[in-house]
Amino acid sequence: MVSIAMTYLLSYLLIPTVGDGTLWWKLSTIIHLRDPGGAIIPELVKVFTSTNSGHVREVVTASREGGASLNILSGLIAGNYAATGWGLRSSP
Repeated sequence: MVSIAMTYLLSYLLIPTVGDGTLWWKLSTIIHLRDPGGAIIPELVKVFTSTNSGHVREVVTASREGGASLNILSGLIAGNYAATGWGLRSSP
């Protein structure tokens, strides 16, 4: 709470007239909205890169059973699922 209060206070004191006069609180809000993202993003990365991940197992299976092109396609599909969030399905 002290960190949040200090960010708003210091932003108000340092940049009160930047832009239309409301930029100081908008920037402070953005600073505090990034903090939960900094905690959530690493957890999502673990979901898609863990050896227990279904996507990683599919890429490993494609590497063992198929040629190089199947491995590349499997990796691209797993990456697309991870990038779009569709990959949050349960593992088979």
